[in-house]
Amino acid sequence: MNFKTIVQKVNLHAGLQGTVNSVEGQDYQEYLAEAVRSQYVNLQDERNNFKFLRETIEFTLTTDTEYTNEFLTSSLDHGIARWKRGSVLRNGENQKEIPYDTYWENRDRYEGNTNSNIVTFKEYPPAALVVPSPEAGDVIRADYYRTPQVLEKNTDVPLIPEEFHYLLVWAALEDVAAYLGNQSIYERHSFKHDKLVNKFMRSQVPAQKIKKKPFYVKRNHQY
Repeated sequence: MNFKTIVQKVNLHAGLQGTVNSVEGQDYQEYLAEAVRSQYVNLQDERNNFKFLRETIEFTLTTDTEYTNEFLTSSLDHGIARWKRGSVLRNGENQKEIPYDTYWENRDRYEGNTNSNIVTFKEYPPAALVVPSPEAGDVIRADYYRTPQVLEKNTDVPLIPEEFHYLLVWAALEDVAAYLGNQSIYERHSFKHDKLVNKFMRSQVPAQKIKKKPFYVKRNHQY
């Protein structure tokens, strides 16, 4: 389902009047779209190693030793949240990863060593992948977990597997039900959400669970 379809499903299951023609609509349509958008970002923020957030990057070394995350993703629509450890290849060969502090304290030994297969990750700003002994023309390939996808356009499709798109519908309905002060809608869709989210977690990060937010809190204001 795309963003618009998901918002339309929320509107349908909430039993609200009117039709959602665009995620850029006004009033309650705007609220429904924001409920879906924010719940999707919240889901992605639960962990930084979901399988669906994993991406691969490939680039050619120059004579520089440091390649910032911002530079490497400058042509993409997202950033690097964290590198996947043990995934760095150089010309198809695995590289040995060491702590950044170890590299920094011994950089004179590592830098310029043409036989070195060492790489490290600098995690404080500007975060970067560091190759102490670069050879111009060598190709680096590595996996990483991307920053959260934000739904904006009607046709935007969530990165999560399609079988879990209803997670966004049920989660948004919890938000909408709490806003409207409708406990029956909250309880019904919270139950559906909890069943599906457990399956989602098993498929994405085995043996992990998402912390459940506090149960329904009645709101006095509504549209």
